[in-house]
Amino acid sequence: MVRNNYSSGRNDDRLANPNGGNKEQTWSAPDAPGPHREDMLPYWGNNESFNMNSLLLENIRSSDYFKTLAVMRTWDELVDQIFYDVKEQYGCTPWLAGTHKPQQAVGMSAGLRGVAAAGKPTTAFILLVKALTLRPTRGQVQQLLDHPDSPYIRAIGLLLLRYVGEPKELLGWLGPYLEDPEPIHVEGGGRPATTIGHLTRTLLRSLDFHGTRLPRIPVLVAREVDAALKPYEAEDKELDLERRAGAGGEDGDGDRDK
Repeated sequence: MVRNNYSSGRNDDRLANPNGGNKEQTWSAPDAPGPHREDMLPYWGNNESFNMNSLLLENIRSSDYFKTLAVMRTWDELVDQIFYDVKEQYGCTPWLAGTHKPQQAVGMSAGLRGVAAAGKPTTAFILLVKALTLRPTRGQVQQLLDHPDSPYIRAIGLLLLRYVGEPKELLGWLGPYLEDPEPIHVEGGGRPATTIGHLTRTLLRSLDFHGTRLPRIPVLVAREVDAALKPYEAEDKELDLERRAGAGGEDGDGDRDK
């Protein structure tokens, strides 16, 4: 059997260095200004996978773009990178439009499991994993949520909390943004814009997000979330119908109870 040295080399490198050289941010000394490690946001769930779908995370960590981010060790650099690199035409879904097919790689293509079959991650999600790897402080997460320069900086803050935020704290973090009117093109590709508020409600209500699975919210917390979202039910159903019509009937989100 012919050995696939290229695939083997990439796999060996990924196993030996799963984060492609990306590390936690540079922390300030205790008596110096700047981010301090003791202020780091505690992650809920799996600190290594960030509770993210394993295939999506593997494709992100295998991407050349993610590896180029290894030189970035400060939060301000990350925020600037999001501002310049996350574009409206690509949105902030997990997969680039038209590249994701829910099928498993088989045969000779299985050497890089799912890379060809699963599609290409968006720049937004690659930078989300970079943000998660830097291990932000609570203040830095708040900076993302309230950033005035780009809705995509804010969206990555929302996604970060949905993946690793303590479920009991989710409403406290995201509640102030349930009615936020700032427009954002979540799906890219010329699809209609929604709002930061609708994106926030979708992340809280749904387990599925445009082809990937979000962490399950514990039942008792989910009841509180459902009560908080009840006033927006009719509006969100109408918005979701409009989105599905614009997507040719494709449904990318699913409620928790489905």
